[in-house]
Amino acid sequence: MKTKQCLSFLLNYWGVWVLALCLLVGGILIKPVLTLVPVLLNSASRKPATNSSAFNPINNEFPAEVPIEPNYARFLPLIIQNESFSEDQQVETWDKGALSSFDFSPNSSPIKVAFLPKNGNDAEKLVEVLFLPGSQCIYGDGQACIFAFHLQNQTQVIFASVHSGMDGEGEPFRNMIEGTGINRGLFTPFQVEDNMASIAGSQVVIKQGDLALQNLELTAIARIPPAFVEAYLALPIESTLEYAIEIGVLNPELLRGEVFILETCGWQLPGEEANANYPSSAQSIYLGVVRPVSMY
Repeated sequence: MKTKQCLSFLLNYWGVWVLALCLLVGGILIKPVLTLVPVLLNSASRKPATNSSAFNPINNEFPAEVPIEPNYARFLPLIIQNESFSEDQQVETWDKGALSSFDFSPNSSPIKVAFLPKNGNDAEKLVEVLFLPGSQCIYGDGQACIFAFHLQNQTQVIFASVHSGMDGEGEPFRNMIEGTGINRGLFTPFQVEDNMASIAGSQVVIKQGDLALQNLELTAIARIPPAFVEAYLALPIESTLEYAIEIGVLNPELLRGEVFILETCGWQLPGEEANANYPSSAQSIYLGVVRPVSMY
């Protein structure tokens, strides 16, 4: 009798049980689904590389004084952690034109930029971004863009622009600065400022095959805040650093001789007013400035 009553109860209320099961499964899946939101939104946020004086240094030479038609190299990033700098490699300090020793042409060997923070949340944790030269620069295909140009003061710049979305090329660099929450950064703007200051001074090594450039330092990290992102993204690549100086987030004294710049988007931060024209995954821009220690 009790068995029949139980079966009757289940049959009469089967819809309630199905609804409860759906709510349970949906609750479990909603978090990973939300983490995909920045991936979908970030694809619309990156500016196309259309400037006329940046070009691809595939022939191992810096640009001439006269601008030429751009021919960009792109990179497929991989992330490798907990690797020591003490590999058996040919080591060079940063001499003038040292970056031209690297081959940025398609299908060449990967180029790795490794950061070892001395302070902050990621102190003594190796953060690496590995670029494999490609032929596109579209978010989602795992590739990035690199440029070479001169500033007005004749500073030679290698400028690597990478995506910061989930599994993007610049994600580990962005995460080192602002952390990662659900569809936004983890830290407040004040915490990010403190974190950038503590990360500055991190050891940097740039590698390709048996060639390694050491004696490098992440001299500073500049942040383009939401209010200035639209104007920044409208500029050609070779004007972005001068704009960062103009709005007071980058010290012009850091741009001398030869520098390597790593650019990536920052996500919306808690408590910061957002720019309604851009998705939460492109609310700011980070510029990592890498220079040789010997230039101080």
